[in-house]
Amino acid sequence: LRFAESKYGWFARLEHYLSITFRSQSKSASHASKTNINTTMPWQRPGLSLEKRFEHACKLVIILSHAATTEELLTLYGYYKLVNFGAAPENSDKGLQGRDLYKRKAWIEASNLSPVEAQEKYIEILDKLADRKRSKASSQAKTSGASSNIGKASKMNDPFVLYPIKIAGMGSYLPERIVSNQEIQRLNGNDDYAVEATRTGVTTRHFCSEEETMITMSAEAIRRAADSASISLNDIDLILCASGISHQTIPDDACLIQKELGLGESGIRAFSVHGTCLSFMVALDVAGSMMNSSSKYKTVAVVSASKASAGINFTDSHTAGLFGDGAAAAILTQSSGTNAVHATFTETYGCGEQYCQILGGGTHRPADSPNYERLMDKFKMDGESTVKLVGARLGDALDRFIPGLQFGLEHLLVNETKHIDIDWIVPHQASGLALDAMSFFGWPQEKILRTLDCYGNCVAASIPLTLAYGIKSGKIRRGDRVMILGTSAGVSFGGMVFTF
Repeated sequence: LRFAESKYGWFARLEHYLSITFRSQSKSASHASKTNINTTMPWQRPGLSLEKRFEHACKLVIILSHAATTEELLTLYGYYKLVNFGAAPENSDKGLQGRDLYKRKAWIEASNLSPVEAQEKYIEILDKLADRKRSKASSQAKTSGASSNIGKASKMNDPFVLYPIKIAGMGSYLPERIVSNQEIQRLNGNDDYAVEATRTGVTTRHFCSEEETMITMSAEAIRRAADSASISLNDIDLILCASGISHQTIPDDACLIQKELGLGESGIRAFSVHGTCLSFMVALDVAGSMMNSSSKYKTVAVVSASKASAGINFTDSHTAGLFGDGAAAAILTQSSGTNAVHATFTETYGCGEQYCQILGGGTHRPADSPNYERLMDKFKMDGESTVKLVGARLGDALDRFIPGLQFGLEHLLVNETKHIDIDWIVPHQASGLALDAMSFFGWPQEKILRTLDCYGNCVAASIPLTLAYGIKSGKIRRGDRVMILGTSAGVSFGGMVFTF
């Protein structure tokens, strides 16, 4: 030992010192570059044509909308309509009320400009909003209290593994009836209404027949998932219904699904997890925790279904063309290999509880209540307030999930132990505008899976339907690292990273 110390000790200490110094400097430089709010927004990059700058600005307006006044948002809307649909028709504001009237007036006012002038003015407003966001980000202290789990709960001695479980199989079900935008427009009854003009991003969607219910769709999705996992339905230890909306109030939908599967006398535990559009992700978290803490649950079925068509107000031009029906299920099993859930994350901001609502269907306003109105059973959304809340909070929320996530998908440090790259993002299919805005975070569009154009927004079923599509199409393969991500009514943010 004395010989080793005299011969090699000075060299080892010098190497250790240089290594620590280099890592510290690299970490500081990386942190500085990431925490500095993007000094150049995508539409501000040199060499872009006006059309390309305008295209980028339109995609990212949702992220900056929280920094805008209502007047600025209306002005942006008017410019966008002029550039994409031409001047507003004469006297087209007749008979309109409320928000629709203000938006139409903004379009009429913008019609005095040329398309080129409208594009330039649109970008000028976005530049101002970006400056406001930078200014606010540099002075605002980050909040704490996020519910984030990263590699802490596993019985395995791997800090990178939260739950040692795998998705052994997936199955999906889509109703046979395919509904076009033209049919939605007929149901709306307004001759001037065009689904394409609303930026929903939906071309077709599936609607249930009278015979198809959330229960029958859920059961069929589980059957297909069980076939994919090569298991019998009797092998299932737990059925988790994660639909966000229910077939009926009582009993719980999971009981009805169990019976529909022919397991009504099996005694298999069945219950629901409700997190609106994030229900599937929340149910995966619940299932992983239960499987990790008890040997009773070796095989779990998680299913999400949506019959959103039952809650659409077709006279609401903003949401009439957005939603679709369908179901998807996953079979979860224990994993002893690389398949695992690595991180989960949820934040809820109840201040946004009024932004997305179906007021009826509960005890607060029963059908025989004097305060009950028929449209209380239909979906209602305050889109402007929703995007403002999401735009104001999502970036920092992503950083509380995984530091650096709001700046890219590569070399992310999880739990300060492992650098990872995200291979695929499976987002909630909220709207075309919401999906386009993800490019703000430097996430390549080719890594973001989309089913919105042909499925619509299927509420809680959106994430598993898109995940099932990614697997069936061969895009997502075993060993790929997948991040599911989304927002839900309430308003909540949520995400999960797992190795498929």
